[in-house]
Amino acid sequence: MKKFNFIFVLIILVLCLSVFIGCKDSNPLEDAFYELPEYADYVDIASCLTKGDDFSYVSIDTNPYDREDYTNVDYFEIVEKYNELLGLPDYLYEDMLHTSAIDGAQTESFDNITVRWKYHPDNGLEVTYKYSK
Repeated sequence: MKKFNFIFVLIILVLCLSVFIGCKDSNPLEDAFYELPEYADYVDIASCLTKGDDFSYVSIDTNPYDREDYTNVDYFEIVEKYNELLGLPDYLYEDMLHTSAIDGAQTESFDNITVRWKYHPDNGLEVTYKYSK
């Protein structure tokens, strides 16, 4: 009987632990953010990335210092890679590349991620990803 009680208690503990671990929500913005440096060998990658302390948003600015007529191709690659890490469709990056200043800010929503971007020749491409549970 003692062996049965021990096994029963052990099973209950394992079930409780698995339920507890399963309840923790994963934030895709945070997960992708920490995977990003593996793909980016850019010395100043931090200058184009900003994030909320709670990872409710991540922003990428391809011209963080607002230099006139400046394009950093590496930063565009960061946008493309971040989209990929989030599992967003390829057409989104193409839409971003073909947005003009006259189009204004654009927005797309995917499940619990909203992506907003705008482009201006003087400011570059600015992309903000927002996560809502």
